[in-house]
Amino acid sequence: MPAGSVSGLVARGGSVADMTWGDGELSTASIRLLYGSNLTIAINGDDRQYVMRTVDGRELDRSGWIVTIAGQTYFVTASDR
Repeated sequence: MPAGSVSGLVARGGSVADMTWGDGELSTASIRLLYGSNLTIAINGDDRQYVMRTVDGRELDRSGWIVTIAGQTYFVTASDR
C-alpha cells in the first residue's frame, strides 16, 4: 500500500481522526474527542505496538478503557519498544 493520509474522519461517539501511513502501516494518528467518553484503540486488531499520548506528551495506560476529556486531542504513534 502506498503512503497516504486522511483527515476529518468522524466516528460514532463524536471523535474525529486524522491519520498518515506508509508501507501498509500506520505512521501517526490524532484523535480529537468532541465529547468525553470511554475509548479503546486497536490497529489491525492489535494495539500493543502503538503508543497513545496526550497533547503534553504523557503516555496513556492502555490496559483497558481510556477515559477521555471532551475537546482533548490524543496522539497514536508506533511504539519504539
